[in-house]
Amino acid sequence: MTGWTPIPGTPREIQAAPASKEAVRRAWDCFSPRSYFLSEGWIDSFMETLPQPSGLYLARLKSGGEPVCAFLFGTSWFSRQFPFFRRRVFINTSGRIGCDRSLWLVYNSILSSDSGESIFQILDHLPFRWHDIILPGLDADSFPGNCFTGESDLFNGFNSRRYRITIESDLPSFYVDLAQVRKAEGDVMLLLKSMHRRNLKRSYSLIEYYGPVSVSQADSTESALDMFRDLLSLHQASFSRRHRKSAFNTPYSIRFHETLIRSRFSRREIQLTCIAAGDQVIGYVYAFVHNGIVYAYQTGLTKFSDNRISPGLICHCEMIKHNAALGYSRYDFLAGRESYKSFFSRSHNRVIWVKVSRPRHPGLGRIFNYRSASTL
Repeated sequence: MTGWTPIPGTPREIQAAPASKEAVRRAWDCFSPRSYFLSEGWIDSFMETLPQPSGLYLARLKSGGEPVCAFLFGTSWFSRQFPFFRRRVFINTSGRIGCDRSLWLVYNSILSSDSGESIFQILDHLPFRWHDIILPGLDADSFPGNCFTGESDLFNGFNSRRYRITIESDLPSFYVDLAQVRKAEGDVMLLLKSMHRRNLKRSYSLIEYYGPVSVSQADSTESALDMFRDLLSLHQASFSRRHRKSAFNTPYSIRFHETLIRSRFSRREIQLTCIAAGDQVIGYVYAFVHNGIVYAYQTGLTKFSDNRISPGLICHCEMIKHNAALGYSRYDFLAGRESYKSFFSRSHNRVIWVKVSRPRHPGLGRIFNYRSASTL
């Protein structure tokens, strides 16, 4: 499966081979990832921290010798009723549930040139047998997310007799246009609804009992790691109080983010920021920076006895002002319907989780020996 497979009737060829860092970097150099979650830093850290062997593969499509698209994938076997197994392919994730769920992957896509390629044509010619394709956190404005919206000509490649499409989740990703903040001379209050403005002013008036609000950003890898550990402590305590699992609830997720910070902080891709009132820490914000966009990934917030204080709103308000002053274009809260995300935001992108399945029928059902079902 490591060689190039011609696609009949076209000048295109497709290849799927075990992924190595060098091969992935060469493939990625042909494209410009739109989001941080497909950037070199994220992918390198992902590949480095996965348990070995990683089971990751690199798929590439070329036309006339020129690269057309590239993506990573992992595989796993799934059974609702033993001994019938279905092979699942996970785009840009590993297929290891424990690892993949630890990382909040959004703005996912298949790296591609502007070729008008259809995702369904690619799926038709993958050089191995599959039953389900899992596409998590797709950017609905990028390929292949735009194939599943029904608003693109690319959707015409869909053949309902061959595939069943399930949109498993459809979430807004709210963001703040930082140019508007600069236009308001940094006064975020002017951009809010009157009710939201009152709530935020009340939080500020109460928190200033501890002292003036200040923002300090990590200026070295060591200080960034220190802030990350402080954030981790507050974040886990907050989720524990609510009896929920946090984004850092596995050793793998912590190892991944520490690796990411160590390898990419010096390249100004990572922001770790402490917001305080006097000597009292209000919270920490962990964010990524890519193509002028700041992605607010996670926070660690202090629990105050006065419930009228909203540490999360204060932290994000300060981050919005801080990054507007730094000249960035957008502050993105990432996918989700949490109220604080729409509190500041009037605009949002669309992120979808998609499953493409081959319909169940006798020709697709095969009986596998479980011990032999782990290889591609």
